[in-house]
Amino acid sequence: MCLYIFKGENMFVLDINKIFKQIKFLVLILSLFFGLIFGAESGSERLQNSLKTICGQLYNLLPPVAILLVVAGAVVYGIGQFAGAEMRAKSTSWATAMIIGALFAFILVLFLPGVIVALFTGDQNQNWTDYCSV
Repeated sequence: MCLYIFKGENMFVLDINKIFKQIKFLVLILSLFFGLIFGAESGSERLQNSLKTICGQLYNLLPPVAILLVVAGAVVYGIGQFAGAEMRAKSTSWATAMIIGALFAFILVLFLPGVIVALFTGDQNQNWTDYCSV
């Protein structure tokens, strides 16, 4: 479903379904975050428990997602090579975006424990598993 907005000679098209999907995703993320924050004891403990849980979930979720992104990028690139020139260019850009997303996920997994320890203690020499529920 699209909404057409005319302003002078220009026409703007808003895809309502995309907006609803983004709103649903935002509500899901906010409900998870606020559920973690308000489920603990005191203010600082709530924040620490929330960060521990988020760190553990990201640390366990991101590597498989990154591997799937690499595989999906390879498949999209390979299938695109059998298509015409325009589709080949699109599939190459999609595959590149997937590979870059996987790279960001791997980098985040590498640096996430150090960032969490630095937030909690300010000292990088601590054991990160104490501050990240893995």
